[in-house]
Amino acid sequence: NSYSLKKADLITTDGENTKKAMIELGADPQKIKIVRFGVDTKNFKPNEEPKKKLFGEDSKVIISTKPFRPECDLETLIRAMPIILTGIPRAKFILAGNGEQKDYLMNLAKSLKVFEAIKFIGWVSSEELPFYLNSADVYISTSLIDSGLAASTAEAMACELPVVISDSGDNKILIKDGENGFLFS
Repeated sequence: NSYSLKKADLITTDGENTKKAMIELGADPQKIKIVRFGVDTKNFKPNEEPKKKLFGEDSKVIISTKPFRPECDLETLIRAMPIILTGIPRAKFILAGNGEQKDYLMNLAKSLKVFEAIKFIGWVSSEELPFYLNSADVYISTSLIDSGLAASTAEAMACELPVVISDSGDNKILIKDGENGFLFS
């Protein structure tokens, strides 16, 4: 709350937009430090071995590792799938996550006739996640709530996956569209 922000000796955050919100609530800008988190690059690194094991050699695999919650907006990804499949008929999708929207998203995929192109694999541990990231060709995040660079995006980038992410939060500061990733509104 604003009382805590005003009384704190030091405040940390991972994003500029969160810092701005704290200042609006009364925090002293001099007491706010942005701390970007890191990724364990011993675990999250490129590995060609798992490529195509999940769907076959001809598939183009797109992965999302965001939770199945409204603020992560996986509905947008699922609604885009018919368009993606028109342009890339061999596209397959890995949705690694869980959350209250799981049934809704599965039913939406069925109604749009894209369910067969998706593997809903549930929550994946950080030890197993590099296998799935390295099985993919592209990482996508439709999140509406990123502050700094999302951990999931950083993990995908550490595995040298091209990232296609929403321009929420600090994404447009950290991702240069067309250089180290792609942004969409």
